[in-house]
Amino acid sequence: MPITNSQIKRAAPRIFSSSRAYETTFYNRKESKAEIKERFKNLSDLKRTAYFISAPLGTGKTFFIDVVGEDLGVNTKKNPLILKNSSKSDMEGRNGQLVYIDEADVKTEWKVLREKLYLIREHLHETGRTAIIIGDYCLRNDDLVGVFEKREYLNRFEPLDKPFLKGVIKQRVEQYLGVKMIHEIIEEDLYDILVSDEMAEVSSFRGVLSTLEQISRLITGNSKKCLITVEIARQWAEESYDPNISTDQQEDFFNIFLEFISEKHGGERD
Repeated sequence: MPITNSQIKRAAPRIFSSSRAYETTFYNRKESKAEIKERFKNLSDLKRTAYFISAPLGTGKTFFIDVVGEDLGVNTKKNPLILKNSSKSDMEGRNGQLVYIDEADVKTEWKVLREKLYLIREHLHETGRTAIIIGDYCLRNDDLVGVFEKREYLNRFEPLDKPFLKGVIKQRVEQYLGVKMIHEIIEEDLYDILVSDEMAEVSSFRGVLSTLEQISRLITGNSKKCLITVEIARQWAEESYDPNISTDQQEDFFNIFLEFISEKHGGERD
């Protein structure tokens, strides 16, 4: 039996969720897991080291540590320290040889980032501990992370490309609907737009899944075989656009974007 529009419409908030509120099964990142587990086999080799996981916002870094944390000795049942709120006493209050810190990214102003990273450096120097620090590409700036005498990066963090997204959607459909996914529920051309080859390195689960969840609201809740198409996505984009809060430049960009979709994937705008 095909997966129907009504099934996907009802389950969309879970299938397309980017929140940790749902117990979604982790998918892929085999190379990343193998790399970090191998490096953390002997913590004595990582004393006073800041180990960075640096990738764009919304790409699944925190979810990744949730999965591998037990093997690394990170207690993810407790929330990680949030960089901008962390203090010396917070770090001293954590057990074990690892300090786990999240949100070292552009959401925090530069001065605070520097101050907090310096504080972490001092803690590592005094205690001999290791820090796992999660953030965006700010953590690749030597002016910022140069405060650490010893620093390393997770080298392999698989980007969100088309095969990755397809696998995620298939796994979630089967998990939340309890049925075998025997056909694609998203049009191939829409996959090409959502995770184009050119944007794979910066594509965000948060952005892509949120977009799909909003698009799915336009699906007619009937018993027909589900296929979320470029045309449905175009309708969502046009209905979501509010010229009253946009500049002329934004309007121009939006219109160019719609024309691009039409030219590349067929169909005409009304």
